[in-house]
Amino acid sequence: MKKIILLTVLFIFQMSTVFASVEKHVDNGVNYEMSYPIVYTKDKAAQDKINQDIYHYIAAFRNDYDAGRFFL
Repeated sequence: MKKIILLTVLFIFQMSTVFASVEKHVDNGVNYEMSYPIVYTKDKAAQDKINQDIYHYIAAFRNDYDAGRFFL
């Protein structure tokens, strides 16, 4: 039992650790200011997927705002 626990602990410690940093970006338009994160990681593919997902929300907001969906 001790060997299984020891092997499990060693396996967990050998798993790669993910490090990321986040930078604040600001988008300004007529009568709005939006802050959003840009994520940086060592894994370029993961970084691109995360930032693309964030960008889709930003683009949807801009499109809705430009189309007048926030005005009464």
